[in-house]
Amino acid sequence: GFSVRCFAVVPEPTPRPTSPELSTPKAKMMNLMRHPQLWPVAVSRPQMWAPSVLTFLHGALATRDDVPLFWVNLLYFLFPYNLLIMGWNDIIDYKVDSINPRKQDRLMAPHQLEMLPTLIVLAQLPFVAIWLATYDLGVS
Repeated sequence: GFSVRCFAVVPEPTPRPTSPELSTPKAKMMNLMRHPQLWPVAVSRPQMWAPSVLTFLHGALATRDDVPLFWVNLLYFLFPYNLLIMGWNDIIDYKVDSINPRKQDRLMAPHQLEMLPTLIVLAQLPFVAIWLATYDLGVS
């Protein structure tokens, strides 16, 4: 139906789906958060991967340094970087988020929250090892 507001015809708002099985981004994220193995992907906010990679590309393409490390760094800015940033945010904000009615459906289970710091570190370690192994000390 339609209603008239301020002399304009405005369509009635479409009711929001309430079933988590529907394919809305929020429903997909809720289902991913409940998956026993894939919940770290949800924590890393896949919708933020593109902005992170674009920010990395801006700097990487400007410097045009080491090509092999370019691919390693690009991979880092997809998942591990976002897990670090978003996961740390989830750890710090957990108590505040737990009383926020808007975020009730996105909270991690307590065992997930306990595991998150370890997962963040484990996701960083391969990249730190590669960076340390390829670091040029500039000594001739």
